[in-house]
Amino acid sequence: MLKKATILLGALTLLLQAACSAPTSSSPGSAGTQEASAGEAKAASEPVTLKFYTSSGTLTNTEFKALIADPVHAKYPNITIERAEPPTGTTPEDYFSSGANPDLIYSSSTTHTKMISIGVYQDLRELIQKYKFDESRIKPFLYNYAKGLAPNGEIWAIPFNSNQHILYYNKDIFDKFGVPYPSDQQMTWEQAIELGRQLTRTENGVNYIGIDAEGCLSESPKTWRCP
Repeated sequence: MLKKATILLGALTLLLQAACSAPTSSSPGSAGTQEASAGEAKAASEPVTLKFYTSSGTLTNTEFKALIADPVHAKYPNITIERAEPPTGTTPEDYFSSGANPDLIYSSSTTHTKMISIGVYQDLRELIQKYKFDESRIKPFLYNYAKGLAPNGEIWAIPFNSNQHILYYNKDIFDKFGVPYPSDQQMTWEQAIELGRQLTRTENGVNYIGIDAEGCLSESPKTWRCP
């Protein structure tokens, strides 16, 4: 989620329009249009390199290459998307305060708030309107989530994907504390949190964390893991 689609949406749509804008008339009145179109077509064929920054560790280099860099380059051969790879341990705050200015930003549900606080997102509404981006292609529940990130109707992000979490639980710890296992039926977050509260405690010097929904935490004595 991004300033990501900011440049990607604008640049790729512009290039597509330029490629399709070859003149169809040879009348004198269209000479100016022909020259402008020729200039746009030339610009569309010039090499372009876009910097891509990932604010979370949820996109591997393999996924970046297979899902973003290679498909874009295949469709637009003059565009190369390079992944910015700051030194290990560099926080988003460190990265942007160093003067870095990536064209595209990929963030996840764990980093949206941080990126918003840094102030690097761009309102995409003008680009969406200008390049007639088809918003209906995005699933409503995803788009509504993205729109909900902004306080005043801005559109700061275009959804890229939606990960569905799987609930793992440690039956031994449920048995140890006499707590019923999670239901096979779909649970709400409220129900999951309440169940986690029943398991969260300190016993014999061991801290038991009832629920952890931030990542794949497998070290003992974590009870649930959310990949």
